[in-house]
Amino acid sequence: MLADDNNDRPAWIAAGRVLGHAKALSEEVSEDAHRRVLELSRLSYRTFFDGCIREKNAAFFYGTKDPSMSMEAAAAAHSAQEERNGYTVISTVRAIEIRAIRRVWEAAKWPDDYKDSDPLGKSFSEEERGKLLGLYPGLHRYVEDLDTHGSVYGKRFSRDKPSSAGEGA
Repeated sequence: MLADDNNDRPAWIAAGRVLGHAKALSEEVSEDAHRRVLELSRLSYRTFFDGCIREKNAAFFYGTKDPSMSMEAAAAAHSAQEERNGYTVISTVRAIEIRAIRRVWEAAKWPDDYKDSDPLGKSFSEEERGKLLGLYPGLHRYVEDLDTHGSVYGKRFSRDKPSSAGEGA
């Protein structure tokens, strides 16, 4: 319903309703294995729903088809009369229903108490890094660079390479 990046009021209302049903259904999942499968799906769709609302200006949510329109102009236009099939429609509402937006926002956000079941595991061992050099030289260079350099606010800096346990001074 929202995959085409639309701001069509009826599509967003329908998506909000679907998300409401999905939330209620997810709360009834009781088996641990099923909850873990559900969480895999949530990992995927959080990114999708985040994309539906991130980087959108206020005019988008007012239902304007012109992304360059100011918020003030979009707010006025969303309920202006228009011509449809030769008839003047006195007032239309184009703005996306705020409750539907909230449902999408809820689907996009991470729960406050979220915990990874396996927080990404571990990095590459020295032996694995050696194998990377032959098969994946670009990846090898990247992994090595992470040990010696960092980047903050668009600036690259050198960092001290962590010493291995057992190395003497």
